[in-house]
Amino acid sequence: MKRSNIKRKPRRRPVMPQAVADEVLARSGGGCEGISAELPGEVHFMSVVGGQGCDGQGQHLHHVKTIRRGGSDTADNLLHLSRACHDWVHANPNEAAEMGSLKHSWD
Repeated sequence: MKRSNIKRKPRRRPVMPQAVADEVLARSGGGCEGISAELPGEVHFMSVVGGQGCDGQGQHLHHVKTIRRGGSDTADNLLHLSRACHDWVHANPNEAAEMGSLKHSWD
């Protein structure tokens, strides 16, 4: 069977509701929420793992359980992270999952 030469547009997911983003930004106060709920005293996880580069400013809205894994655009599923912390979470998924900043699809 011959494939069509018609180029398909990539599927785009719906845009996150602005009210949800505003709720997360209000909760964070503009700061990085890279803290671990699993550690006593809500310790910033970058200090625990020896990471560097967090400037304390939230710059990225991060899905704890990604949309592709069944997560949703809700404030409970989002963290406001600095770029360095967001990069660390995605580069270290197992450690991030242990610290509560990333959930697997089976969680």
